[in-house]
Amino acid sequence: MAEKLQICPICGGNKLLYHSSGKTICLYCDTVFSEDNRQLSTEKIYDNNINGILEIRNTIGGETLYGTGIIVSDQGFILTSAHVIGKTIKLRGVCDTVLLYRNRSNKSAAHIISVDYSLDLALLYCRGYKGTKPIEFTNKTCNTGERVCVIGNGKGEGLCIVDGIVSNNDVNINGRHLSVISSPITNGYSGGPVINLRGETIGIVTAGRSDAVSMNYAVPSYIVNEFLASQSIHEEPIIEPNIDNNKVFSTINRELTDKQRMPPDMKEHHICNLVSGEINNIVVETRVNSDGNVVYSDNFGFDYVEDNEFLTLAGYCGPGGVVEIPGYFNGMQVKKVGYNNCICHRKDITDLIIGEGVEIISDWPFTDNTINTVYLPSTLREIGKVNNPFFQTFNKKFVVSEDNPYFTTDEDGLFVMTKDKKEIRAFALGNTGTCTIPEGVERIGLRTFCFSKLSHVEIPDSVTEIGMGAFLDSRDLLSLNIPKNVRFIDCAAAASTRKLEHVTVDRDNENYYSINNVVYDKNNNIVFAAQSSTTSDYTIPNCRTILECAYGGNQNLVNVVIPDGVIEIESEAFIFCHKLRTMIVPDSVQSMHSNIFDHSMNEHRDITLYGRKGSTAEEYAAQYGYAFCEIETTDTEVRIVNVISNNQNTIHVLFIIGDKKIVCDENAFNNLKNNVIFGYYESNAKEIADSRNCHFIGKNYYSIKEN
Repeated sequence: MAEKLQICPICGGNKLLYHSSGKTICLYCDTVFSEDNRQLSTEKIYDNNINGILEIRNTIGGETLYGTGIIVSDQGFILTSAHVIGKTIKLRGVCDTVLLYRNRSNKSAAHIISVDYSLDLALLYCRGYKGTKPIEFTNKTCNTGERVCVIGNGKGEGLCIVDGIVSNNDVNINGRHLSVISSPITNGYSGGPVINLRGETIGIVTAGRSDAVSMNYAVPSYIVNEFLASQSIHEEPIIEPNIDNNKVFSTINRELTDKQRMPPDMKEHHICNLVSGEINNIVVETRVNSDGNVVYSDNFGFDYVEDNEFLTLAGYCGPGGVVEIPGYFNGMQVKKVGYNNCICHRKDITDLIIGEGVEIISDWPFTDNTINTVYLPSTLREIGKVNNPFFQTFNKKFVVSEDNPYFTTDEDGLFVMTKDKKEIRAFALGNTGTCTIPEGVERIGLRTFCFSKLSHVEIPDSVTEIGMGAFLDSRDLLSLNIPKNVRFIDCAAAASTRKLEHVTVDRDNENYYSINNVVYDKNNNIVFAAQSSTTSDYTIPNCRTILECAYGGNQNLVNVVIPDGVIEIESEAFIFCHKLRTMIVPDSVQSMHSNIFDHSMNEHRDITLYGRKGSTAEEYAAQYGYAFCEIETTDTEVRIVNVISNNQNTIHVLFIIGDKKIVCDENAFNNLKNNVIFGYYESNAKEIADSRNCHFIGKNYYSIKEN
């Protein structure tokens, strides 16, 4: 029989009245509980379930993953999360990398019986646990607010129990129905049971959020039961002979390492020539994604999406070392490496080979990888449309098949270039120091040097075009010289180049010129400025238009003055300027694009615009929700006449603009609501704040709330 209720599961109160009828009454919230609602202690829940829970350790490519397994049948079947075992598996063959432990001992290997990656559930088998009392999942639906415990192999340090509540019993995450739990779990709890205080197992841990505290997810028990019902867990399984996948991988890696000593030729490197004439990858799981497309997973860790009569590579979670993306799989061509971040955050891949058969590498497949060499096949004909696909892939070298009719590389393998060597499409971002672009190159492609670690780039006179974002986020770049024949510089060419000190344009250039480290086009529009030369209080140099992304990513700007004579401020001119707080806009500005400050302060719009009544600045502030200070200017001072919050909680008030002092009219703040905060940047802030009867709330900040 269950123990007496100790804490009210509704309000958490501990003053309970036990009635002779078997019912319990909470004296705090007056809730009445029947005998079925009585709770078990955390200690009792742990003792009742511990023998049916296992620790899991899985080693893939030198990386160890930890998880938890639940014995769900007296035949020796174990349930866990699919991501714990990865995808380098052979169904119904023993997997020596997936090891089961009880009390951190009794090590045994698991057989992988069934995997459903769409549910993140996997069924394992181990004969050694035959006869063990299983843990059953309830058919009841858990309730939002009910208290629960979770048992799991946290950080691989053995089974632990933590408590929490069901924050939401049904949320839809990318088409999956999950429960949200507040239990403070860590890596290793995946696959662990979620148990309510009546001792009922109501779910299995599947995921957590790194950007939120105590917000984790569980697969509800009714989904688990549907999965188990589709399996024959009450009968001993048929086990196939062991296939050692690690041996297959080590053979491939050893052969490729030997081949790398030979002259680089893609046919020599292709895995198909190394393993009995074909890649030994097989389908281990097939599913349908939310778009209705068939998705295949193979035993090497690749995911493919079926697209008409060919496949697109969608992901990879296999081991490191030398990795080849197959050009053919399951009788179909892998025509495209296409999904965003399909290979990302990998530091263990030594060489990446794009296999023969792949024709297209789309815009964002590789992100934040550290790789020695990237090999491109003879079949490749398209590399990104709106982005450099090797953006943030820090490789040392490219090798392009000599038979490729579209692309080639330079002698050192630093660049991927068009076959005529007139356009650069990618740079090996793992290189540092100074780089010289080969003579004859005419175009630097989009985002070619994005996130490079170069300090200097020498651009030859043959270059005529610099593509969008060509040097974007090159945060170690110190200097840049635009040669005489450049006739077009696209937007964001040098955005977020935070150390850029010097930028010059050749005097013979007829399309661009530079003054004091600012680049202008022939129409007197600012293209970009050397960011290291700007200051917190900065007056934009005289110009006609501030072009798109001209000051993008500048982390020096705080208070900006737009000079009289500027007519237009284009889209994202100040994007990612996270410290920007004030901008003074003159009457000459006739056009301000809708997203000038996009991402500058995310959704907070913590920027105050200054301008005259009826100006473009006032209209812009009202339309897009920025605070606005109406000003009038004389030869000696700037007067703040009216302050409009436009629903902003913080307004940044200046007291000096150039050589002019700012004076506030007595009634300038009368239209503001309580709790609006002012940020003052001058020593007389306290005197003015005191005269306004404001509360001091922190360094240079005051609240208008009355005493």
